[in-house]
Amino acid sequence: MANPDLTVVVLNLSPTVTLGDLNAYFSNCGLVEKIKLLGANRDRSLSALVTFRQPYAYQTALLLNNANFAGQPIRILPKKVAADPPVSYRTIPIVTENNKTGGNMPGLRAAVEAIAVEGVEKLNQARDELNHKLKLTENSRVVMEKTRLAVCAADQAIYAAEEAAKDVAKRIKNIAVGATWLSDVLQKTSKLVLELGHRKGCSPNSRDRI
Repeated sequence: MANPDLTVVVLNLSPTVTLGDLNAYFSNCGLVEKIKLLGANRDRSLSALVTFRQPYAYQTALLLNNANFAGQPIRILPKKVAADPPVSYRTIPIVTENNKTGGNMPGLRAAVEAIAVEGVEKLNQARDELNHKLKLTENSRVVMEKTRLAVCAADQAIYAAEEAAKDVAKRIKNIAVGATWLSDVLQKTSKLVLELGHRKGCSPNSRDRI
């Protein structure tokens, strides 16, 4: 069973169009599964259902909407958005590369080539944009690495300064403790000298001498 998502509805076909014409025209988009040529409408134009085997062929056919075919513009819509009229139709067998009929139509080939060129240009543009983003990402990574190194260096400098400040404070504290100790020793020595001098002045031997 054919996939309905790969079927397009072709409207406003010329009354002179044949199954061979349709097969030759849409085979340039890709492999055709089958074609159903519908009856004439009130304006005598024909409609058709064309089913493809590959999704890319289906998408290419939709891009040919409003293209000129058999002397008049045609409309090509997905089957899911167009009604399938309950009219009689004829079905042609599966068309392959070995048994497809009709020649290549220059107008369709040019349209397909133009679509292919546009697709390549868009791919190149997308590739350039991706390369630009990757370059920006690499630059950002380098800047972040340099920033990280600078922060680490600053942290080390701050740590060294704090340790140096602690060492200086410790030494100052030791000097202060030493000065206090020395002052206490001097005070005690001076007091002892005064006491000895006072005792010596009050001794009996000193009175006899007077």
